[in-house]
Amino acid sequence: MDVGGTLSKLVYFEKFPDKDSGGGVSKPKLKKTKSFSNLDSPEHKKILEQVYDFMGSTAHYGSTGVRDIDLAAESEVLGGILHFIRFNCVIKNLNVYDFERSRL
Repeated sequence: MDVGGTLSKLVYFEKFPDKDSGGGVSKPKLKKTKSFSNLDSPEHKKILEQVYDFMGSTAHYGSTGVRDIDLAAESEVLGGILHFIRFNCVIKNLNVYDFERSRL
């Protein structure tokens, strides 16, 4: 996620559905870090499925969120698709400079 002054961007990765192990491109074994040690838990898989269902159900999120379908990048090596979402994050009538200055 990248939150900027006027635009926020989110990239998320969606794994391809598991295929039968007969033939096809062999994927390299990626090293798991400690922080990803629970990715195979049933609870995590259920939550990921809900996230993927929600994210794939529409290309628009809230009033300014848009999934750039044309920018989605499939990767056989990674075994999935990178999705890109952008959000307008300008807050009307908010002057961050004045707010920060008032806190000094």
